[in-house]
Amino acid sequence: MMSATEELGGSELGTKEFWDAAYTKEVNNFKSHKDIGEVWFGEESMDRVMRYIEESDEISESSSVLDIGSGNGIFLIELACAGYSQLTGIDYSESAVQLARLVAADREAAVTFQTADLLAEEAAPACLLRQYDVCHDKGTYDAVSLSPEQQRQQRLRYIERVRRLLRPGGLFIVTSCNWTDSELRAHFCPALRHEHTIPTPSFSFAGSSGSMVSSVVFRRPD
Repeated sequence: MMSATEELGGSELGTKEFWDAAYTKEVNNFKSHKDIGEVWFGEESMDRVMRYIEESDEISESSSVLDIGSGNGIFLIELACAGYSQLTGIDYSESAVQLARLVAADREAAVTFQTADLLAEEAAPACLLRQYDVCHDKGTYDAVSLSPEQQRQQRLRYIERVRRLLRPGGLFIVTSCNWTDSELRAHFCPALRHEHTIPTPSFSFAGSSGSMVSSVVFRRPD
């Protein structure tokens, strides 16, 4: 297990060029075959987060939700189909946003998708200048952590900007396959406060146990 301060090795998965190419291919696949592409970490992982949201006493169908790195948009589209109405998805890949809009239109789901880079230094679009009741991330923090350059600085900038996007008391739900529950807590606290760890299937090997995916809920404390 990595220490909380150890960085991951750089990877093409941490580059915009990789995701632009991947989603350009998926746009073409959707246009040809109505294939929405891969659901990262599997539908079961997405369903666990959706159940948490639906069972939460403080998240209502009118709560504002921002999906950071929305990809094909299916997480927000499923929430829209379940009755949630204040849904915004951002992705730094224009191809991903194009795919998400195509899928949303096909399913008649009212979701706003916008091209936006959370870590960019230039002036932010309006969707990044407001605050949300809930911010959600499934895999984007992992991609940031795989940036070939300035990983630590990129991670710290990500954490600070997520905190800024949350209203005081707002919730941040992050799912990762690269970082464990304890590592995510070490990264995001004390900027955010640990609220809940969503149970995920575990495995045992050679006397050690763990989970393939970690889903953790944090709260902005002030």
